[in-house]
Amino acid sequence: VIFGPESILKAGWLTKTGKRKAASAFSTERKRWFVLTRGGKLLWFTNEQSDSLKSAISLAGATVNTVGEKEVQIVTPEKDYFLAADDTTEAQAWIEGLNEAGAAQTVRKAKRGSNGSALTAAASMHISARHGGICEEPDVIQRGSSFKQDRF
Repeated sequence: VIFGPESILKAGWLTKTGKRKAASAFSTERKRWFVLTRGGKLLWFTNEQSDSLKSAISLAGATVNTVGEKEVQIVTPEKDYFLAADDTTEAQAWIEGLNEAGAAQTVRKAKRGSNGSALTAAASMHISARHGGICEEPDVIQRGSSFKQDRF
């Protein structure tokens, strides 16, 4: 199934912060290009033109919390993610998008029932060089996956 730009809820730059335990005062910050899909996936890349996925998470069962004025925390069963926007308006737009994508994923999962075939992991996706189209396949996304540069 091929999804066009209408399957993308939001795309843009966010700073991903690696929070450290209280014993360490250091944290890592990386500016990344994020793509949020209506299918409840949040994907990130080194930059907007990159066709190499850095990582992705499924928003199914995730909780989105506000941390300060420009930062959000995404709590998943596996890990917590901290993302910061450049300003409060952009942060609010991401929070709304994340909540919409997560709610859509929850509804989709509920409609499939509890008999199995609901999404259990992020789907492998082929994304155009500028992330204008997505082709979803039933494989698991792996860190460092490469994507074909198809035009949609």
